[in-house]
Amino acid sequence: MSNLRLINETTITSSQSVTNITDVFTSDFNIYKITVQDISTVGTSDVNLNARLINNSGSVVTASNYDYAVFQFKANAAFSENKNVNQSRIDRISFSDQSPESQGTVLYVHNPNSSSSYTFLNWQSVHMVGGNGGGVKGIAVHKVAQTIGGINFFDVDTDRPYNSGTIKVYGLAVN
Repeated sequence: MSNLRLINETTITSSQSVTNITDVFTSDFNIYKITVQDISTVGTSDVNLNARLINNSGSVVTASNYDYAVFQFKANAAFSENKNVNQSRIDRISFSDQSPESQGTVLYVHNPNSSSSYTFLNWQSVHMVGGNGGGVKGIAVHKVAQTIGGINFFDVDTDRPYNSGTIKVYGLAVN
């Protein structure tokens, strides 16, 4: 029997710059696995997919309480890192470009439904942008002990919408 239980599947079929997935983190699990597949942009500019958490009231948490560190691998350029504290978002969950180029991300969310613990995230992704392969590995923390119910993905530039892809949220049972 699998330790993963599919909780939500969101299919993106129209142009958007924001995707909210609410009411998925409950007391049933302490760890959640989120897969983001085949995000593809509307135009030719690549999308930098970012994230924020959504509280149990359904509001996106935009306060500057996120710390993150991201290491970006590039096939055509030098590797780079991006790290920040006290930010209003988690940067660089993934990158993507116009079809047929796309991406794949696996993101883990730890303790989102605990009001006595910070919420931690770690992820890795692979992508194609401008015909070149790349990848991202990242970690983040939301430094407020509060109950989190969902996640918000968005294009940081807001002018590079995406129009396809699938986001799945799984509960991960640890026995």
